[in-house]
Amino acid sequence: MTVLVDAAVWPWRGRRWAHLVSDESAEELRRFGAAMDLDPRLYQGDHYDITAEMRDEAIARGAVAIESRELVRRLRASGLRLTPEQRRARSLLGVAVRATHLWFETNSGWAPPDDDTLAEWLADGVCRCPDECLVGPASVCQHGLAGWDVILAALRP
Repeated sequence: MTVLVDAAVWPWRGRRWAHLVSDESAEELRRFGAAMDLDPRLYQGDHYDITAEMRDEAIARGAVAIESRELVRRLRASGLRLTPEQRRARSLLGVAVRATHLWFETNSGWAPPDDDTLAEWLADGVCRCPDECLVGPASVCQHGLAGWDVILAALRP
């Protein structure tokens, strides 16, 4: 396991924040975050933003404290660093997932596809949204709803 954390020097909302990453896999990082009971909203696609107090806990749980430049170098070398384009796309998908949750609150009669149906759609290069719009994989429909592949992935720990 190689979970890394830099110093909590990044100011935001009156606190100092650090970055928690894995140079092995996103799954390793998500497992580490789950073990710390980190709020999923702290996950930024290739790292967690964590407070100074969370950083102390991460180190106590085995994260290795390193310099910020080294953290970024190792994240890039692992191939896990998101590009600016990937980061923007994830942000847009996050907005679409939230819009879809609101849609669920006011619309009934929907049900997620079973695993085989979803796999078929994705093999064909398409996906459906809860309102039955047809979109590409990891996409958003004209009504701002995320495809089922994105929704179901967001629900996984």
